[in-house]
Amino acid sequence: LVEIGAPVAGFLHARWHLVLRAVSLRVGTEPFRTDRANDRLGQKNSTHGFVILTEVSLLRTAGRGQVRVSVAMATFNGAVHLQEQLDSFRTQTRQPDEVVICDDGSSDSTVEVIERFGQDAPFEVRIFLNESNVGFTQNFSDAMFHCTGDVIFLSDQDDVWFDSKIEVVLAAFVEHPDIELVVHDGRLVDENLQWHGTTNLGQVLSGFGDSDVLATGGLTAIRRSLAAIALPVPDGIVGHDLWIHYLARRLRTRLVLEASLQLVRRHGRNTSAWVASSTQPINRWDVFVSQWRAAVAEGYEDRIAINSAAQRAFAKLLESECPGFDRASILRSIDDVADERKALIARSTLAGMAAMRRKVSATRLLIGGCYRHFNGYKSFLRDLVR
Repeated sequence: LVEIGAPVAGFLHARWHLVLRAVSLRVGTEPFRTDRANDRLGQKNSTHGFVILTEVSLLRTAGRGQVRVSVAMATFNGAVHLQEQLDSFRTQTRQPDEVVICDDGSSDSTVEVIERFGQDAPFEVRIFLNESNVGFTQNFSDAMFHCTGDVIFLSDQDDVWFDSKIEVVLAAFVEHPDIELVVHDGRLVDENLQWHGTTNLGQVLSGFGDSDVLATGGLTAIRRSLAAIALPVPDGIVGHDLWIHYLARRLRTRLVLEASLQLVRRHGRNTSAWVASSTQPINRWDVFVSQWRAAVAEGYEDRIAINSAAQRAFAKLLESECPGFDRASILRSIDDVADERKALIARSTLAGMAAMRRKVSATRLLIGGCYRHFNGYKSFLRDLVR
């Protein structure tokens, strides 16, 4: 017997008015079925946004048949490269049980590509069409909400998975039953899938020296028990991947695999322009220059939003008696988040200070360990000279 996931039955979509229709594409002779998205989702649980019909705890299962795998994909005008990614789901050595796709109002043939794929896919394909554009963060949040698997794989619309990806990641969850999130490496390729030798993890380690900053959604899979805490992605947060990685990191339930399990396509339409996503090799100097040239932050509203949402999520998890999680870990995470919040507020006050006072205050923050929540000495130097 192995531990693999949490059986939370029934997902609730928090924003029904954003979904125009859901198209279920199934294998065999069953015809297409078009439903209103809110006809089958039930009532919202006020704690996490999920209808929890069974205890959120780790399942002990034996064999593939008892582990349900979902792929959550968000699309928007991705017809050019979408077919290659969909085809890579079909060739998996361990195929998914369902592929859930939320489209954010594509004006090209994206939806038609998905519908054709779903007609003969060897697994269930479900499409949800937003009646208005909600942005990539909410679109991914919606896609994850509709998944029914014990393990949810996040997928971008323009990558290509290696055939063993799902099998390898599931094996990691089995080997590490306390892990809620697995992120793996990927080969950074150009628009034509040509590889020049760089990988996501390799770039992160070369540029930052720490795998903690690797939070690429398309390389990520999570257990349903983490999804129960993370979803829906709270308003004010930009980046579904940053949010779920933040929670897993704070809970110390995150695992980084060194294996490259897919091609990560880089082109002019990518939503991320992060320096570590470059197909050309980088080093720490490149990261330093990138950060130095970036606009000086006058505040940390984005990080405070994540921090505040995490405080609420962890508090609610405690109230629900920590299903699937160790109570001591939750308490430790709450302390960590509170400490980070103090650092964010303290550093945000530096922007309005006179030069000399700012230098003195920054030095005090350095001595107090505040900059460990930022980029260390580099952030300290920026505060001294700005």
